[in-house]
Amino acid sequence: MPRILTFAALPLLAVASLTPAGSADPDSFLRTGPYELFTGTDQGAWCEPGDDASVIDEPADLRGAHFVLSLACLFQDAALPRERLAANPELTRIPQVEAGVEFLIAQVALQADYLPEYKSDPAWVTAWIEVDGERIDLGAPPSAGRYLVLSAPIGAEARLWVEDDGLAQGLDLRTGAPLDRLEPYYSEPGFWTESEGEFNTLDAYFVSGGRSWTLTCHSNRVEFTRSMWLEDYGWAPEGSVFLQVEFWWCTGEGVYDCGVWTLDTERSLFVRTGSEVWLPTGWTMRDHHSAAHGQRHTAVVEVPATESEFRVDFAPIGELEEAGTGEVFRLGKFPDVFSWNVGF
Repeated sequence: MPRILTFAALPLLAVASLTPAGSADPDSFLRTGPYELFTGTDQGAWCEPGDDASVIDEPADLRGAHFVLSLACLFQDAALPRERLAANPELTRIPQVEAGVEFLIAQVALQADYLPEYKSDPAWVTAWIEVDGERIDLGAPPSAGRYLVLSAPIGAEARLWVEDDGLAQGLDLRTGAPLDRLEPYYSEPGFWTESEGEFNTLDAYFVSGGRSWTLTCHSNRVEFTRSMWLEDYGWAPEGSVFLQVEFWWCTGEGVYDCGVWTLDTERSLFVRTGSEVWLPTGWTMRDHHSAAHGQRHTAVVEVPATESEFRVDFAPIGELEEAGTGEVFRLGKFPDVFSWNVGF
């Protein structure tokens, strides 16, 4: 049965049971069987770059929307490293392994190689170790500087898994090799927000019967964000990422005295990558401070994960609902098209 012992939280009785008495018969010492995990924290490095145990220069890293983790050192042996026993008395409490069992030892790097896409949030994340068909639940991913001393049958496969909002990525605890990683997180292009220019729809002309209105809408900033995960959408489909286009729009009662100008979200925005054209898969609107101050619009487009350059075209197609009468006025001519070239 898997068992986890965390030294910082061990009760006195458990600590005593792990410390052999000096006068005891060596054959009577406790032995560590398979599927036991001892954990603790050590801010000293257990290996140096270039050591056989070092994986700091290998892709032994995991990154998600709400977590990061990098391994620094991996050992596998029938005994714990002597230099660590000398430096960390807690480790001397771990009994030797029984026949047919070995220790797999990992130290998490003191600083991860990546940042999470958003911020670390344990509410979204869980972690576990899978060894020889057994699962040892960790709860949260091991933190920086934490060590894991796992007892496993000699040669058994052992993997550390971290799941973020239902999607799991892993690391081999013998080699540090990544398993089922979300590859866009570990290569270019990157994930951040770009602010590109503005738009000013001068003299948009709306007509209904023999009457008309002419309106202008100006926004001094348009933001473009490349993402793998969004709270309202979850993970981007395999091979894709999300491109969000966010801007202020002159929609809302009180923005214009004459009525409310509403965008047609199915025809107003296009994203181009080479010869391909991509339409929004979602579009959200929220009041900017209040309805009288317009709305923040966010269009979400699924684009290929390999693309780093985009052209975004915005044509404010829509209609005006007249205040007081409810009469609908439609554009009398095609509006100006605004284009932005965005790179990540």
